[in-house]
Amino acid sequence: MKSEFFPTEYHLEVYQGSFQSDPCFFVQSSTPFGAMSVGDYFHSAATDQWTNPPDMVKERLVIYQIEHIFWSIDRSHNGHKIMVALKTVVV
Repeated sequence: MKSEFFPTEYHLEVYQGSFQSDPCFFVQSSTPFGAMSVGDYFHSAATDQWTNPPDMVKERLVIYQIEHIFWSIDRSHNGHKIMVALKTVVV
């Protein structure tokens, strides 16, 4: 059996508060996104869609949860979605 390789689509969805709401930022790429970890700061200038934007003088958005979803569309492409949930913290 011959293996075939298909392109991968990469998706990033960012949520403020929890995954129960709509994402406030999303983007798709043909190349992987850089590594992200729980505890990393997420700069709010990425979008103006925040439901409760932080006061950048004394608050920051911090990644507190990350989920990955993988899928394959037969004979077409693969997918990798990273879902990131943020919370506001005082610095």
